[in-house]
Amino acid sequence: MKEKTLEVLRKQVISKLDELGVRQQIEDLITKAREDENLSEADMFRQLEEKGIIANVTRALNLDASQTNSKGGLDTALLRAKQKHLHIRLSKGRGFTEYVTKRKNSSERLRASVAFNGKLVHSALAPCTVEPFFNIDLLVPILKGGEGSAVADLLKKEGKVRAVVCVVTLDDQDQEVDSRVLGHCQIDYREAIVSSKGYVRKLLQLEQAEPTTTLVPGAVDLTLRVVPALSEPVDKVEYNRQVREEEMTRTNRFTNFLSLAKSSWNEFVSKSEEFKQRPIKLIAYGEDGLQHCSCEFLRPLKCGRVLRTPKQAAYWVSLLQEDTVSQMLGDVSSRWSSFETIASHGRAKSEERALLLCSFLLGFGLDAYVCYGYDKQSRVHSWVMTLMKTESTAMFWEPLNASCYSAYDSPYASIGCVFNDHVIYLNAQEDSALEATAFDLDSSNLWMPVHYGKAGGITLHPFPLAPAALDAVEEEELLEDALRAGIEGFRAEKGLGGTSWDPNLEHVLSQALVAYETEARTGQAAPGNLEFQHSVKRMVPIGYTFRGVPLQFKHRSSKKILKQLVEESSTLDIILGGSENTVLALTANVNIYPNDLASTWVMVASRTPK
Repeated sequence: MKEKTLEVLRKQVISKLDELGVRQQIEDLITKAREDENLSEADMFRQLEEKGIIANVTRALNLDASQTNSKGGLDTALLRAKQKHLHIRLSKGRGFTEYVTKRKNSSERLRASVAFNGKLVHSALAPCTVEPFFNIDLLVPILKGGEGSAVADLLKKEGKVRAVVCVVTLDDQDQEVDSRVLGHCQIDYREAIVSSKGYVRKLLQLEQAEPTTTLVPGAVDLTLRVVPALSEPVDKVEYNRQVREEEMTRTNRFTNFLSLAKSSWNEFVSKSEEFKQRPIKLIAYGEDGLQHCSCEFLRPLKCGRVLRTPKQAAYWVSLLQEDTVSQMLGDVSSRWSSFETIASHGRAKSEERALLLCSFLLGFGLDAYVCYGYDKQSRVHSWVMTLMKTESTAMFWEPLNASCYSAYDSPYASIGCVFNDHVIYLNAQEDSALEATAFDLDSSNLWMPVHYGKAGGITLHPFPLAPAALDAVEEEELLEDALRAGIEGFRAEKGLGGTSWDPNLEHVLSQALVAYETEARTGQAAPGNLEFQHSVKRMVPIGYTFRGVPLQFKHRSSKKILKQLVEESSTLDIILGGSENTVLALTANVNIYPNDLASTWVMVASRTPK
């Protein structure tokens, strides 16, 4: 019995290696080794690693129950749940030749993500090879109960499976320091429902993420399968008809909007020459490279059980890192990414943060709008407004830091337009300064409406949020060790002697960082400040001076944090200041949020003789 089991397992492994092309790659390398007498065992291992073969074998042998069981076994388990699921598998990439040839940084890795119907999963970091192996499996329920008319109703429910491939740059400690989107693609999930085979497998070409690049990013091998299988495939003719109707509806809607927008703009600028200078956003480019009405980029989002309040959602949005590509390209990078791409990448442009925050607030039932105007540094900026019509008041939300303001204490100077998911309002008031603007959107004399569609009932759309997977305590310990080593090395370069650390003082400082995070997350003062002051006084003897500076970061990279610590004058004075009897303290507080976004607090302190 044991021998039969081993034989079955052996065949499964060989079949898996054949499927991935790993077996042929190893055989080719062995043949080359026989021809080249100078190729050592170490050289062979290095080539296996560089080609990604070792990583492929490791992942191929790391089979979970759903992979080792037969298809029937998986279907049986799902049948008991009386649900239909969409099984999404992204096995590998193909044709990454141009990227691999042109890449200049050997510390880069590839990571793929798949998002559908509020679910998100990432691959492990893969070597940068021509055919990187991602091995992503995602199971998403699409139908509860029996089939019947419910399957036909699925044809009327639009939905895209989106795949995103990112290039991740690592430092010398294998920590992520930067990332960018290499390419993205999508496929209609309904193709699996109408397939006569019960599944659809396609090699999807990735679309370029950067509008200025000519690099061909490659393709991904994606398979969609309905499990358990449908008793009968759905008529493909009906599906094609439904898709044509949807495309025609979108085209007609946008065409009508363009006509209305043109006439509304002409009427708007005829009121005053100054109106031509106001920042107005009627149309924007999407990640598909096509023009869309600004309203199309908004939709009421639900956060499941992960983000439960508007303030929590605002703070999560503020933790998204800045898209470095948009920083480099400026106005050229004017495409707005889909929410799925933002979730996969963990980074967003300023305007995209406002779109995402507004969509979250719409999902919470608030009367929310994206505002387009100037900040008090005369820069075009986007933020979010919520109206409370019963009180005739407006509240403004800053997507970069989750702060809330009134019209009189905000960092915004003027406003050109506001829009939600179905209408754009142009500010037709003589004075566009925020303090002087009346937000009675129902008054056509004050605000000129440009409708994109009729306001209907709220339909919530799931946003792909994954529970935090990182261990915050482990991340804190790794970060503190790396920062202490970095500070000691920096002090040695400056000719300073040994560095003394006080673990007891560090323990006391940690309570302050917890309070800072609570205040940032909730917007309310956290309790415990008095206790912290008393604790520090007891830890600092008479005749000594205590100095401490806390800093917040939206990442966990020790290299980037250390760089800022030695560049900031306040922390640099602490690191290099004091006498021989000066004792330093460093503590970190890492908070992990959905999709592994991080809020990291670091405090550097010293106890110095007066």
